[in-house]
Amino acid sequence: MIPRIRALAVDDEDDHLKAIQEAATKAGFGCVPLLYPRDTSAEELSSMAFNNAQIRMIITDLHLDPAAQTRGKDANFGIIANLINQLNLPAWTPYVLILWTQYQQDADGLGNYLEQRLPSEKLPGFLLSLNKQDYNIPSDSVDHVKLLKDLQEKIGGSRGVNVLLEWEREIIQAADNVVRKLLEVARSGKEKTVSFDEELDRVLSSIAQTATSKGFASQKPRAAANGGLLPVLVDEMEHLTLTQEQNALWHSALARAAAGKKTPPLEKEIALLNDALHISKDGVTSGSDRGAVLLNWHDADSFKVLWGLDISECFSAFSLEKWPEIYSLKYLQIEGLCDSTQQKKGVVPFVLACEVLGNTEVVEKHRPASIEISPTYIGTDGDERKLVVNLRYFFTTEREDAKSRKAEYRVRESLVNKWAFAWANHAIRPGTVEFHSAK
Repeated sequence: MIPRIRALAVDDEDDHLKAIQEAATKAGFGCVPLLYPRDTSAEELSSMAFNNAQIRMIITDLHLDPAAQTRGKDANFGIIANLINQLNLPAWTPYVLILWTQYQQDADGLGNYLEQRLPSEKLPGFLLSLNKQDYNIPSDSVDHVKLLKDLQEKIGGSRGVNVLLEWEREIIQAADNVVRKLLEVARSGKEKTVSFDEELDRVLSSIAQTATSKGFASQKPRAAANGGLLPVLVDEMEHLTLTQEQNALWHSALARAAAGKKTPPLEKEIALLNDALHISKDGVTSGSDRGAVLLNWHDADSFKVLWGLDISECFSAFSLEKWPEIYSLKYLQIEGLCDSTQQKKGVVPFVLACEVLGNTEVVEKHRPASIEISPTYIGTDGDERKLVVNLRYFFTTEREDAKSRKAEYRVRESLVNKWAFAWANHAIRPGTVEFHSAK
């Protein structure tokens, strides 16, 4: 599905640009016009902050500079490549690049040029060509109906881009459902007026305090409100009513899954997938956050007192035969979800962990049940890593002390939930002796 906003058009002829913008607007999606070269200098593009605009479509003329045409097609392609660079879109933006030309081979040539000149994270997700004359551009009777129809049909030719845009649209729809329900509640308790600020304040504040606590909501109202709203958003997302066309799109994009074909990731994708699903490197996590991974902050003497282990020989605590050449002792914050959400006063628990290279072998035979091993992920240095945790070794520290310590990264909920459950289960395992009938 084509988003209704977040497109931009580039052309060197003002009347063409205005016609394109009008066609896009009438077709139902917002379009920012950029007249080349007036609006496309590095300074102008930087001031427009497209890096925060979530651009999903770039429409550009092939011949932006008449003088470049005398130097061959690569000169035209180079101008477009330079523009894409200067737009400074976030890495891996799934945008569609639409080239105004009547010759498909021009689009193919541009695609080849961009593949050679741009890094992967800046490449368009799909490149297609359209002919201005097919839509009466420029004229007073631009055929915006045909433009939208052709865009939908052509973009549908990329299963990958199409399903990402569809998933994004579904998230927006789910959020819209929640927002409208909030407004309904806010308007239900007062006489009919235009403004609803105070009523929404009461509703959201009530949700925030009930989901967490009065104290936490006063310090972090956004996080507290999300504690109540995110589960509703997830539920809405899981129960959206989709059209037959939308369901068909998902079946087409996930052809292997739809066919029941087992599809393991490529070896080079495993750590990247785990990193995306299980590791957050937001740069703002502190030791007060559940799942925070911090560098060991104790010296050798205090480490010995705390753990009863010699810091230089504690590899056995992680079922390692010996210390690998590359390793790093870490602390993992592993408090309960409820306490974390409400940021309750008191202490927070940390368990001892060791980060090693992804291919480091851990002893399999007679390995203690307290040992947990993460899947491989991408370390802060860009190499594959994994975290080995020993749940038997844990300590607590005051929340304020933990909050003052910056984390290197954070383990996301699904993995820390698994380890927290294992930690609690390990701590309370009964170890009883029972006899039962052999029947």
